[in-house]
Amino acid sequence: MSAQDRCPDDRLAVEVDAPAFADRDRQISAHLFGWHATMTRDEYVAACKAASERTGEAIEPRPEVLAELPPEEPHAARLARAIEKAGSTDTAPEIAREDAADDAPARPSLASQLLSRSELRSLPEPEPLIADTLDKHAVMMLSGYYGTGKSFVALDWAASIATGRPWLGRTSERARVLYVLGEGAYGIHARLRSWEEHHGAAIADGWLDVLPVAAQVAGQDLGEVVALVGARGYGLVVIDTLARAAVGLEENSARDMGVFVAALDEIRRATDNGSVLVVHHSGKGDKGDSRGSSAIGGAMDVVYQVKGDGRGTLELSRTKRKEGPTEDRLSLALQERGSSVVVAEAENSGPSKRDRIAERIREELHKAGAIEPSGVYMNADELNERVGGRAADVRSVRAALLRADFIAHASRKGYALPEVTPLVGGTPGEPGATTGDGPEPLPPGWDVELDAA
Repeated sequence: MSAQDRCPDDRLAVEVDAPAFADRDRQISAHLFGWHATMTRDEYVAACKAASERTGEAIEPRPEVLAELPPEEPHAARLARAIEKAGSTDTAPEIAREDAADDAPARPSLASQLLSRSELRSLPEPEPLIADTLDKHAVMMLSGYYGTGKSFVALDWAASIATGRPWLGRTSERARVLYVLGEGAYGIHARLRSWEEHHGAAIADGWLDVLPVAAQVAGQDLGEVVALVGARGYGLVVIDTLARAAVGLEENSARDMGVFVAALDEIRRATDNGSVLVVHHSGKGDKGDSRGSSAIGGAMDVVYQVKGDGRGTLELSRTKRKEGPTEDRLSLALQERGSSVVVAEAENSGPSKRDRIAERIREELHKAGAIEPSGVYMNADELNERVGGRAADVRSVRAALLRADFIAHASRKGYALPEVTPLVGGTPGEPGATTGDGPEPLPPGWDVELDAA
């Protein structure tokens, strides 16, 4: 078998014939049966690196060649298949067993993987892909009901990282991006063209690659995806959507989704210190929770949810973050640009639900004269009743206001504003003397700034 037959890449003739790739099993199979196996994907990647060193030029693996080559597997398995193809013999099982024992990688012991306190201190600090948004070394999920714009958000993140441009004012770390688009390439060019026009930046070749097929990342395509990610040095892999990439797996099965998450972890390990983001649909009954088994969200490092109103306005909120503060909420809008739309911060969208509750709490404290110098306080039950709505929402916002010093709390007394507010009449410091304009409005992003600090 010629070098061209073993590897259809004419740049690597020297490397393909080198002794490093004429391994023992191939020699045995050639001697016994006159048959030579092709290179595997991992061997092809290694040959490209060797050719780069030999020529001094950057020789990257070609995707079309990777697609033709078989995935990496134990040499004994390749030999067994060669024997089966050439005609079985009595010695085939013995040869396969012996070589399987020789080639089986040693599994590291648990003891060898222990980390001391000093070793833990030496571990690198968490790093962001997008500041205060997406993290490196993470498996992340973006979920939302169909038609809410979640794929536009995912593509916006991907393009920002591929160009190194800030995302809505948040700095991004430039990295190569692979976007696995299970629904096909139709429309993706228009979306990216609108993004480039809107931001005045072109996405260079090799920085955002689109794979317009429903690659089964937890099945037969995992090895090829891992090899591709490792060869190209991607720092972010986006899988859009989970349903397209997990055909045959049951979303409601914790076991099946555990297999899928394990595949995402393997892809993440193949990245260049990067992350994997999977786009997923939310449930039909509850448009907030992701569809299927809770094992999906439970295994994620970062989870964002998108809720839309069907008219181009959407709310993006983070519900989980393994490293760093969880709270992050943004009001966004899909704005027309050229033949598609782009993601932008919503204009004149009004205060968020959380901001409305915060202002309501402070307004009720002010109306009741509950101000620290006056000695008047309002207990939690009364405050909840006056503000209205879900008690859990009021309690969460009240805690955030307290942490940010926008309200005060006295043990067994209740809650109050921290200082006397402007008055129209009455004597400052006396109960009931707060009939004026009330406290100053909360600054934009008051709780987000608190969490980031």
